[in-house]
Amino acid sequence: RQGLAIVATNVGATAWAVRHEREAILANAGDDTTIAQAVESLAHDSARRTTLGSAARTRFEEALTVDAMEKTMADLYARCRH
Repeated sequence: RQGLAIVATNVGATAWAVRHEREAILANAGDDTTIAQAVESLAHDSARRTTLGSAARTRFEEALTVDAMEKTMADLYARCRH
């Protein structure tokens, strides 16, 4: 929501919420090396931080707000009715 670069573990619905190399850098749970490398990489690459952060903000607004989820559910319901 803040438009910051994300480093996260690929558990649960994380990979749906933020996609690897599009809105975030995802690592397997317990892969401390990849997580550390991702954080270090972002610490030294402001352009990549900005790109990932902006994409994450857009993803949040388009898919993860209450309004966006409500629209998704309404669209799904309408398709099921027809």
